[in-house]
Amino acid sequence: KAILRRAEEAGAKKGLEKLEFGDLILDFRKLEARKSGKLLDLTPREFRILKLFAERPREVIRREEFLDTVWTESNVTARSVDNEIFKIRKEIEADPARPRYIVSIRSVGYKFVPDGESS
Repeated sequence: KAILRRAEEAGAKKGLEKLEFGDLILDFRKLEARKSGKLLDLTPREFRILKLFAERPREVIRREEFLDTVWTESNVTARSVDNEIFKIRKEIEADPARPRYIVSIRSVGYKFVPDGESS
């Protein structure tokens, strides 16, 4: 937990470069994500979503905020966010039907739990 706290503090101070959460590694400089050493196939938008999550661990992020900060198009809906989260979960979660990292907050949005504990 101390390592995670220091990583979060460092990210807040100088901008995120690389974070590790168990077997999940996010390298924001290279725009690469790896799980158990395997390079994940993420789109730039999916990577921007993960970066927003990593910048604000354990904080609930509303769907509208994702639309305002991640999307550049104007004709998207909250359902667009849900679809992108679904795709990210398929890549990073061991069991996407029972997510550990990206937790749904019903009728509001999502939160990222970097240690994979439901909290």
